[in-house]
Amino acid sequence: MEKILSDQRCIVCNSNELKIIYNTYDRHYGNVNKLFNVTECNSCKLLALSPMITSDELHSMYDDDTYYAYQPFEDGTQKITLLQRIGRSVLKIKAMDPDFDCVNKHILDIGCGSGRELFFYKKRGAMVTGVEISKSGTDFGNKYGLNIFNGTLKEANLEGDKFDYIRSNHSFEHITNPVETVEEIYRITKPGGRVFVGVPNTRSLPYRIFGKYWYYLGVPFHPVNYNPENLIKLFEAKGFKKEKVNYNGNLHGVLGSLQIYLNRNNKKSSSEGLLVNNILLKVVSHQVAKIFNLLKLGDCMEVTFIK
Repeated sequence: MEKILSDQRCIVCNSNELKIIYNTYDRHYGNVNKLFNVTECNSCKLLALSPMITSDELHSMYDDDTYYAYQPFEDGTQKITLLQRIGRSVLKIKAMDPDFDCVNKHILDIGCGSGRELFFYKKRGAMVTGVEISKSGTDFGNKYGLNIFNGTLKEANLEGDKFDYIRSNHSFEHITNPVETVEEIYRITKPGGRVFVGVPNTRSLPYRIFGKYWYYLGVPFHPVNYNPENLIKLFEAKGFKKEKVNYNGNLHGVLGSLQIYLNRNNKKSSSEGLLVNNILLKVVSHQVAKIFNLLKLGDCMEVTFIK
């Protein structure tokens, strides 16, 4: 379906040429009874919900007991079997943050979940801070002294020009007010500091193939989805300079999208089906995703900016 919305403007480029391209529902966490419109900007190709979901409604839809980012992480004291080690090595999914000496550096993780990455930065000597809307994730991370604020970045009201490194890995696409968020990120980043943003990539080959069945469309938990150009434009408009773009898609964009497509008429979630639970298909899909990354067509992108 395509319906032009000339009375609304793109939050990145301010174009009034928006069109509704999908009317769909949550295909991951069982919220199948409410439909959401997804618009595409004719100018910069940004995807966004219309009307935009409120932050309160979005936050209420997360289940602290099941959402992956809120679960306890392994701190190195747990026993891991050889089979688990092999599986994790073959199906490794990890953000490719810039490598730097983080000793005594101020590091902020926005949407840090239970604080796994902060835990390991702290072990390397960094002074860490997190922001997380989940109470359970916040409480778990703070057991390790990770200094996680329970709420939004704006509510945290952090000190200006403080952070040497800020990361937002697979959390920025969950934000309903990206313009204001980038302004706040700029305010608190130290001059010369870096910002790392990992989000789904709507220029990816799987998105072009699967459209509204794409795994990372993520309605309504991803109220805004980006491509490299419009994400860079958003940050550069607020004063940042692009340093690097990396592509880091994984098996979910390939195999998860295919499972969603096969489930399109039964409203089962993306984790239900024979394909996504087949270990051989997982391995093959992960290798295919690596090829897409080399071609700059991967499902996920990571952009590093400098203030």
